[in-house]
Amino acid sequence: MLGETVVGEIEIRLDGRVVISAPVLELNASYESALESALRTEPQAVAAD
Repeated sequence: MLGETVVGEIEIRLDGRVVISAPVLELNASYESALESALRTEPQAVAAD
């Protein structure tokens, strides 16, 4: 099994060790705002890449 969602949390384990553990609401907030945040990026910062 790769991971498990339990009562508002997600855990991902690798070789029996938890490598990611986070509240689902926190991850959802990041996901929901990702596109808007990317579109606000300063043009100079993007050009420097």
